[in-house]
Amino acid sequence: MENSKRSRDQLARRASQFFLITATLTVLYVMAHVFELIGFIGGTWDAETLLSRLPGLFYIYALVCLCLIFRRLARKAEFDIALGGLLRNFGLAVSAGGLLTVFVNPILGRLLFSRGAFLNFDRSAMLLMVAGFIFTMIGLLIRDYADVKKELGEFV
Repeated sequence: MENSKRSRDQLARRASQFFLITATLTVLYVMAHVFELIGFIGGTWDAETLLSRLPGLFYIYALVCLCLIFRRLARKAEFDIALGGLLRNFGLAVSAGGLLTVFVNPILGRLLFSRGAFLNFDRSAMLLMVAGFIFTMIGLLIRDYADVKKELGEFV
C-alpha cells in the first residue's frame, strides 16, 4: 500500500514537471506561429505558404491535449474516460497533422498551384502519423478500461 502511494506521488511529481515543460513548449510553438502569421499579414504572403502551415494547427491542439493529460496526472487523477479521451484526441490531432503533411497538402498544392509532387514522403510526418494512430488506440483502450472498471464497480 505504501509502495503504491509512493509511486503515485512520484508519477504526480513527474507529471507536474512534464506539464511545465509541455506548457512552455506549447506557448513557444504558438508564439512562433503567431509571429509567422504577423509576418504574413505585414508582408507578402501566398496561399501556398499558408496551406503548408495548416498542420501546425493540429499540432497545437495535440500539445494542448498533452498539457491537459499531464495536468490530470499531476493532480493524481485516475486512468478514466476523460484521460482516455484526451489521449485519443492527442493521437487523432498528431495523425491529422501527419496526414495533412504527407497527403493533403501536396495534393492540394499540385491541384491548386500546379507545382510540387503528389505526395510528400516526409519521414518525420509519417512517423507522427503512425505514432498518432498508436496513441489513439491506447486512448481508446484506456477509455474502455475505465468503462469496464466503472461497470464492475457498480456490481460490487
